[in-house]
Amino acid sequence: MKPNPKGIKKKFECLKQLYNAIEKVRLRNELMYPTVDKGKVEQTRKKGMPVVITWPMMVNCPEVSEFVQCLERDGWNVREYDIQECNEILGRLDKIKSADFNMVKRLLTYFIRGERFCDGHWVKLIEAGFVKALIHRLDVLIENDTGNNITL
Repeated sequence: MKPNPKGIKKKFECLKQLYNAIEKVRLRNELMYPTVDKGKVEQTRKKGMPVVITWPMMVNCPEVSEFVQCLERDGWNVREYDIQECNEILGRLDKIKSADFNMVKRLLTYFIRGERFCDGHWVKLIEAGFVKALIHRLDVLIENDTGNNITL
């Protein structure tokens, strides 16, 4: 069943609002990991003790959690994606400007699933502008979709 364009636009507007909330948090520097006290690390090493640094998971940031839940709930992700392809695009964000809708969905899937394998994945991609570029590209694709070719 093909959703109507208004449904897609409504879901996208919700997604944009959630991302804007993340941007406000990011600008207040609340997304960034805490800094490591290098002095304490050196003191611990001098004592011959192992240094263990744990990073908080982004689940503690409700804005990010809600954004990811929206991506999963509304079908902005896909079952299969090529991690290597996504890694290459991450290194060249300008490639997102020419991505088609299915590629954007694969990249959003990469964003969603990455945190399962690497704590801090969401923060890294938000800070790098990856998610912002995807939101902008989705905006362009949805606005220019005259034939209702975009489906979730």
